[in-house]
Amino acid sequence: MDLRSILLVALLVETQAQVKLPTTVLQATEPGTHRSVFPEHSPLRPSFLTLDEALALQPGTRLYRRLDAVAAHPTTQGISLRNTGANAAGRTLVLRDGVPVNDPFGGWVPWTRWSPATLGRIRTSRDGGVSPGGWSSLGGTIMLDQGTENQAIIRAGSFLDFDAGLYASRNLSETTSIRADIRTVDAPGYYLLPKAKRGAVDQRAGFKLKHLRLGIDTRVGPQRLRVSLDGFEEERRNGTRLSRNATEGFDLHIRLDTKHTRWSVYHQDRTFENIFTRVNEDRHFEREVLDQFDVPGQAWGLVHRTQWETGRHQFQLGADARHLEGATHERFRDLGEGFTRERYAGGEQILAGLLAMDRWQGETWLLESNARMDLYRNENGRRRSHALTDGLVLQDQAFPGRERVEPALRLGASRPFQSFTWHNALFTGTRLPTLNETYRPFRVGNDITIANEKLDPERIYGAETGMHWKLDDKNRIRASVFYNRIDNLVGNVSQVEGPANIAPWGFIPAGGSGRQRQNLDRVHTAGIECEGSWRLHDTLHLEAAYLYTDSEVDRYPGLAGNQLAQTPAHNGTLLAWWSAHPTLQAGLLARGFSAVFEDDLNQRPLDAAWTMDLLANWQLGKTLQLAFRVNNLFDEAVEVRKDGKGQVFFGPPRGFTITARHRW
Repeated sequence: MDLRSILLVALLVETQAQVKLPTTVLQATEPGTHRSVFPEHSPLRPSFLTLDEALALQPGTRLYRRLDAVAAHPTTQGISLRNTGANAAGRTLVLRDGVPVNDPFGGWVPWTRWSPATLGRIRTSRDGGVSPGGWSSLGGTIMLDQGTENQAIIRAGSFLDFDAGLYASRNLSETTSIRADIRTVDAPGYYLLPKAKRGAVDQRAGFKLKHLRLGIDTRVGPQRLRVSLDGFEEERRNGTRLSRNATEGFDLHIRLDTKHTRWSVYHQDRTFENIFTRVNEDRHFEREVLDQFDVPGQAWGLVHRTQWETGRHQFQLGADARHLEGATHERFRDLGEGFTRERYAGGEQILAGLLAMDRWQGETWLLESNARMDLYRNENGRRRSHALTDGLVLQDQAFPGRERVEPALRLGASRPFQSFTWHNALFTGTRLPTLNETYRPFRVGNDITIANEKLDPERIYGAETGMHWKLDDKNRIRASVFYNRIDNLVGNVSQVEGPANIAPWGFIPAGGSGRQRQNLDRVHTAGIECEGSWRLHDTLHLEAAYLYTDSEVDRYPGLAGNQLAQTPAHNGTLLAWWSAHPTLQAGLLARGFSAVFEDDLNQRPLDAAWTMDLLANWQLGKTLQLAFRVNNLFDEAVEVRKDGKGQVFFGPPRGFTITARHRW
């Protein structure tokens, strides 16, 4: 028995402290549904710096690679649920107070903006079709609600110099309140390579953040008006001296609620700049290979929802529209004397949909039917490049507009029995490839990927059935079996290997690949999902969750039978949470995942790994709480990326975080 096992056994020892624990600490799945809620007052929330870390407690919920948002590049911070064909843009819709927050140009999500401890409900819906929020969704939906608690948080640790935030509201009258959320973070992060592999160019990968959100909430009779303005600045180091990026953005959201209707108008504005570099083999020299000096993105949106009840029916009708535009202005082709070419790539998208939802509660059955019809249109797409030396135009392509009308549907049925609830779902939905996927080529290290303006929308067909047992008030078990078929899944398909000088990629260095974004004819993700919550004693709480997925390409030349990149077959989470004293709680959190492949050809394997975190909360009086976390307690080397020359990059090593939280 190693030290890990001894620690886990020690945590299971009962004590006599009579403290009532929360029903769930991780995410609890609602009986008869596919939806789960990360409890607002979970004792784990204060221990996590970024929201993606907290969401990853649900197996299969993660960013494209195994990195957290502390060190992950922003363009890889798309998130997936249930391993639904992970990609950098993500296949999950993320809603904040009912409107999308995915980046207008690339679809990724700025997870560092939100401290998990300050949000309200965090809900996930782990299948596609029509989400509970009414939007079309391919791989699921994450819904974030505004927090309401007044609190101040100060945090520091191994990878974090400081995280200071103030989150407070004030009533101006009986009907009007204002709220301000202010946060600043300086997180130097961690090295992506072990000490023996580092060279002169290597630095920590981390970020700095400034965030301000202002909101006003007022009521006039049955009407409620909410206005919020949310701005942030983020600067990042990507692990070497020259590789860096910065993002600025603001969101404006105006929402009017009446007794039966909701109107929302929103605007997103993003500015992004980024430098990718190439590092030589001994890691003592690097050169810039791509300078994205201006990557703007904007979105405008309108949402209308009307709902009412008639007998046993709850109806909802709605309409929504979004206009997205974005582009990259970038310099490339540095042969040793600076960049010689400049490129523009971008366009616009229009998305508009009609929605109808019905929820019927019978004597024994609960039936849900949700349907949407969406119009997708790409327009004003363009890719242009010229020489910086003499201004000679090298490429100038204007792409014709493309328009599609796509349906989305979800049917659900659940029935309670004496000790369990049986739930079922059938669904289909779509995802329109982002502007980034459609128009922008990119390079990471020696791998060069070109865009594809002819990409079609992805479509998912899914089914799920499962049981939810409530053994008693303290013990619950849930198990589901699901199958998802995805047609036209967008993947980065390897086509040529370096060293070679091949159009349209240009020169591909040794160990590099020439790839193109293409629609894979058909893939599937099928699996089993289980979770349980047990109260072994008034002071001891156990939770476990496990996800098995079989994710393969079914039909595509040269890739049939291959496992989808960065998609593990096995994911698991085990938490033991112990109240040693009325004011002191402690826990061990173990997470594991099986081996994956970095690439579509399944030639760059990444090893399986598991980590354990030690957590403790100490309540000092009614308002002050201290939270302590040691992540990766045994300093496991977690492989996150492998390049064409076999260089392996790693996730966070062992580190600690201390959080002080004052609530009033």
